[in-house]
Amino acid sequence: AMEALHGAIPMDVEARAACQALLRQLREDPSSAPFRQPVARKKVPLYYEIIQQPMDLKTIETNLASGAFRTLEAFANALRLVWRNAFVFNEKGDRHGRLVFEHAVALALATEEAVEALYAERLERTGEPVPAMQRLQLELFHMRANPLALWFRDPVSPELCPDYHARIGEPMDLHTCLTAIDYGQITKPAQLEAAVHLIWTNARQYNGEGSAIDAAALVCCVAWNARYARVVGS
Repeated sequence: AMEALHGAIPMDVEARAACQALLRQLREDPSSAPFRQPVARKKVPLYYEIIQQPMDLKTIETNLASGAFRTLEAFANALRLVWRNAFVFNEKGDRHGRLVFEHAVALALATEEAVEALYAERLERTGEPVPAMQRLQLELFHMRANPLALWFRDPVSPELCPDYHARIGEPMDLHTCLTAIDYGQITKPAQLEAAVHLIWTNARQYNGEGSAIDAAALVCCVAWNARYARVVGS
């Protein structure tokens, strides 16, 4: 049954064709121009000082064709890395940078919608009935590996953000949620939903609109809500 769960959908012929179609759709979107090729090191040397893991649609296309992605989730995470990089590099940008940032947010949301549709369609055919909490735990595990969840994986460090605990009354992160399930402190989907919701609202409240972390929290929130609705059937 685990094979049919979210994130474990193998990159078979059918999945690869769906991923190629999604890539084509993203490439044909006029706003995807900055993301189609690797950023030119000579033109933007600063980019490679700020961005540790560059990624672009052309590289993803090459990796997809060569069989580098073993699962649908691995492919989706490569796309998420493109959008995360755009958020980080352009959050303090000029007018053009801000436009690239906004386009990346829209493309990231379109990516999640398309990826979720692929999952839902596939799991409907192949999924075996699995208890909701077990399914959600796996969804959470995969959310933690999502490049856009970089800032939400673990508790916020007081060294990095000294005023965080003064400003955020109830801190929450993905690791704490998973631990709470393991220790039986969270046993019902609704309890988990409330805890995960806190992660996104805390991040958006603390970091403010227009920040990279706010954009990442928005996209993760939309993705999580779709997964939760699919699992719990609401």
